[in-house]
Amino acid sequence: MATREEFLREVWGDMIDKPLEGHWIDTMMKSAKARADAPFADVGMAVDRLLKLGAKREDLSIIARWAGYEAVFSTLFSLDDATPDGGVTGLYSDLLAADPTGRAGRPEVSGE
Repeated sequence: MATREEFLREVWGDMIDKPLEGHWIDTMMKSAKARADAPFADVGMAVDRLLKLGAKREDLSIIARWAGYEAVFSTLFSLDDATPDGGVTGLYSDLLAADPTGRAGRPEVSGE
């Protein structure tokens, strides 16, 4: 069983920082083209439109990273209220501090 710190670092790697790799962009667009009625196919279509308008893939990935953080934080916050045994008490409040970069989700400053 992972410690709180190990769990939060794993969450950062698997759910928050993963979009920075950019693979999700091509996957979403390919899936949307293959099956326009699939769940969340509209995301692939929206990403395609944004890229055609000049959006940078890196910027889209930064937005997706933020969405991942928000989803994890909200889930942990909800679990905190829903778990009577206190197994996840305060876990959401430790999430930013667990950022493996040590920047607590803040952008990298040039020269770092």
